[in-house]
Amino acid sequence: MRRLTALGLLGAAHQLLQPGEALAPYAVIGLVILLPATCLPTRLVLIAGLVGTVASVTLVSAGIASIPGLFLLGLGVARLGVVHTLDRRTGQLAAVLTLAAPAAAAAVRWQYTYAPAGPFATRIAAGAGLLGALAYATALLLLLHTRLGRSLSAVLEPLGRMALTNYITATLAVTAATPLLGLRGSARWDIAMLLAAGILVVQAFLSRWWLCRMRYGPLEWCLRSVTWWSIVPIARSLTPAA
Repeated sequence: MRRLTALGLLGAAHQLLQPGEALAPYAVIGLVILLPATCLPTRLVLIAGLVGTVASVTLVSAGIASIPGLFLLGLGVARLGVVHTLDRRTGQLAAVLTLAAPAAAAAVRWQYTYAPAGPFATRIAAGAGLLGALAYATALLLLLHTRLGRSLSAVLEPLGRMALTNYITATLAVTAATPLLGLRGSARWDIAMLLAAGILVVQAFLSRWWLCRMRYGPLEWCLRSVTWWSIVPIARSLTPAA
């Protein structure tokens, strides 16, 4: 409860710099739906998550409406311990990718050939987005089980462990850079993409540097301390060499 409340307050403040940000909706939906769902059987959670996700795409064009279903699916999958057995599921991941990749490609093609003002335009875009995310996630998980996996994990793991800090600092960086690069109100997507790539590279280096010295990212540490309502040790203990 404290963790989600703190996340909601942070999201409300973040909303001032990035309207439409994700933290506040995550916190509210977590309190209203995810927290009560922890009392439900796993099978019911998975069914509700699947129905909610499909309904969010077919009825209300996804967006924030897709969060409850995806949260419930995540809760159900976590309960089943799937994350801890991914190294034994490469065949299943490959099967999902084989289905998701062409489906995503077809959905994207449909999205760009369908009339933008058509009655189903936003629903098609939402479906393409979810299928694309599924294909991307399964492809990445398979890639992590190749020879490149260790190198890729060394880059992605620090970014993931400091996801909250990186999310907020990316907003601060973009807010500071926007007037300098003349991006406000412009259609220079090339500059925006280069800026995003630059921020990601810097964050990858800084996250790795920070976590070599600290256990948690700054905001992750704050959130953890609020959750446990006590100051959690953040510095890594240095054991003297024998």
